[in-house]
Amino acid sequence: MKKANVWLKLLALLHLLVGLILYREPLLAWVNAGLFNAVEPHWDRVAAFWFMLSGALLYGLGQLVAVFEARGEALPATFVWGWLTLGVLGTVAMPLSGFPLVTLAAALTLKQQGVWQAA
Repeated sequence: MKKANVWLKLLALLHLLVGLILYREPLLAWVNAGLFNAVEPHWDRVAAFWFMLSGALLYGLGQLVAVFEARGEALPATFVWGWLTLGVLGTVAMPLSGFPLVTLAAALTLKQQGVWQAA
């Protein structure tokens, strides 16, 4: 089953949707300020920018993973272990966030690829 790209894309879309809701005001302020050079020194806009950018990058990773899956190739184990590490560190830092879902998706991908055998 080819699921890793779907996990990443769904997490990315959820991240972007949450960003639009949580950062509605700073995003609107940024747009109203003309976009160009209108983020710094407004820390709420900086947070909104990086939140939305990370969602877009996560979607891009999902697209890249889709290429591997379409070719029938396993993802590089180092990529998935890095993905898992990011999820675990994020979960430790912010347990009430999307990071537990990132951790779960990476763990399921490792299991699917036969890299991680459940006890």
